[in-house]
Amino acid sequence: MLLVPEGEFIFDEDKYMQRLWLPDFYIDKGTVTISRYAAFLKATGHQEPFRWSEQGAGAGSENRPVGEVTWDDAYAYCSYYGKRLPREQEWEKAATGTKGLLASSTDGFIFTGGIREWTGSHNGTSDRVVRRGVLLNGTFTTALTRFIRPGKDIIADVGFRCVSMSPAEQELARLDGQDLQTEGKTPAGTESEQMVHGATISGSATSNAAKPEVIGKDNAPMLLVPGGRFLYGDNNQPLTLPDFYMDKYEVTMKHYAAFLKAIRRQLPPSREGRVELVANGELPVWRVTGEDAILYCSYYGKRLPSEQEWEKAARSTDGRKYPWGNEEPASRHISVMGYRESPNVASVGSHPAGASPYGIQDLAGSVREWTGTHRNGKYEMGIRGGSYLSRRTPTSTWKTPGLITSLEYDLGFRCAQDVEN
Repeated sequence: MLLVPEGEFIFDEDKYMQRLWLPDFYIDKGTVTISRYAAFLKATGHQEPFRWSEQGAGAGSENRPVGEVTWDDAYAYCSYYGKRLPREQEWEKAATGTKGLLASSTDGFIFTGGIREWTGSHNGTSDRVVRRGVLLNGTFTTALTRFIRPGKDIIADVGFRCVSMSPAEQELARLDGQDLQTEGKTPAGTESEQMVHGATISGSATSNAAKPEVIGKDNAPMLLVPGGRFLYGDNNQPLTLPDFYMDKYEVTMKHYAAFLKAIRRQLPPSREGRVELVANGELPVWRVTGEDAILYCSYYGKRLPSEQEWEKAARSTDGRKYPWGNEEPASRHISVMGYRESPNVASVGSHPAGASPYGIQDLAGSVREWTGTHRNGKYEMGIRGGSYLSRRTPTSTWKTPGLITSLEYDLGFRCAQDVEN
């Protein structure tokens, strides 16, 4: 596997060129060969591809790229070895570098155009994106072909290569694999034992007289949200949560920069380019993916708050509309477009009047925030709160699903932590 360094590159999706930024990643130098796929089949007992006996025939065939594999076959192979299929953006950056020119074998990679390759990307359905570089008269061109094919298709000239999982993806896989109970309704006359990240439909939580404030391993203050019953969602469903801590402020540029220095990564691009950390260290960090947020929190022994925890931190026990109460928003409460002449992201703690009853600040404005919730055996990303780009302030029950790879100008995060930690 070879390293593709982090940074920007020109992504040409169906001829709509755009400049994207990706963190560094490792990708297989070439496509998976027949011999390597044969070893996988022997180790796992996975079903052989169509006409497998013909693929393996002939001298030197063991070093040819494997073909006639479905997307599921490719996914199973990469997963078995702790890897995954590349997203098409990763595939294209590995193939073209930073200038949009197709890589040659002298760059270390092999994108000969001899076989098309499955990627981990899709078009919103079960169909998958297939990519290939193009050879003309034996020389590389800047052309890249893109196909959409059903993942169950068996195609003679479609193979694959793998990408190594990032630390954040490894953490996400661990979270997905945890033996957690799932959300459910309380049967009549019984106490519910079904949970969503510690939230019970009924019952009570045990408080251990935890300290009201602690300092996290990232040197950020965290405040106690006491356990107990609260009203959740637009329908005010009673839920019960145990005690937990939540960051008083969103993660700042200063804290995120220290984290990136510790793991030797660069700062993500800002709206106007690279953020000046000295001048802007108290701003909340933005343009971080869900993977980045998971990695930051887990690095410091924390985690993302579940959407239930986030909502309790914002609504308290009285079911209030906004973190500060039911009073309609004003500029003293929040930093959003509808309440500022020149909207911009504000330093954390700039609007103490908008704090929740627990003292947690900036839950309604400045930047939106990632959440991570266990539900039905899966770890789901979500987004809560408003931002400096919001034209109106979402209530504390507002939520939207989040694509873990989203990289948006007004999306940041804060962390939570179990009291026993």
